[in-house]
Amino acid sequence: MAKVPPKKKSGKSPQPEAAQLRALERLMAARDYPGAAERALNLVKRFPDYSGTRRLLVEALERSQGRAAATLAAYQWVELKSNSLPALEALLRLAAEGGHPFLAKDIVARMRALGAMVPDLTPQAATWDELRRLPDGTLATTEVLTQFDIGKVHMDAHDFAGAARLLEGVAVTPARNNRAL
Repeated sequence: MAKVPPKKKSGKSPQPEAAQLRALERLMAARDYPGAAERALNLVKRFPDYSGTRRLLVEALERSQGRAAATLAAYQWVELKSNSLPALEALLRLAAEGGHPFLAKDIVARMRALGAMVPDLTPQAATWDELRRLPDGTLATTEVLTQFDIGKVHMDAHDFAGAARLLEGVAVTPARNNRAL
């Protein structure tokens, strides 16, 4: 009896069917952003590695629930796909617009490390020192304030458990206050 060769698995991760993506795009075109966000979230849960639905989820959340929810979704996308330029670009735009300067600065550095041409968004050194100055006069590190920005993204999106987890051990007064809340 002849052996049947095993089927070759494609290196491609599973992705939604074209009809599912078209339905999602129709909801976006019809400006049914809450419906699109719900459908995109379901597709993201089923196909977490597929960036197309994550991009649409970020856009639908921004238009239906606001920048905070979209920023958290973009951050989660970057956490999953740390070298994805579209994910980094989405998070950079939302972080810069949402007042998260240290997170934006970190994303710029990550994008440049990947070879992307990103405009210089860094203010003058004196401005960074002012941003790093704590109420007691000491200077916090950039890493601590980046972590604080990420915790604030979770707080703004009402993910309080995620914020408490991320702000644990962040030794700046606003982080302690947010964690207590």
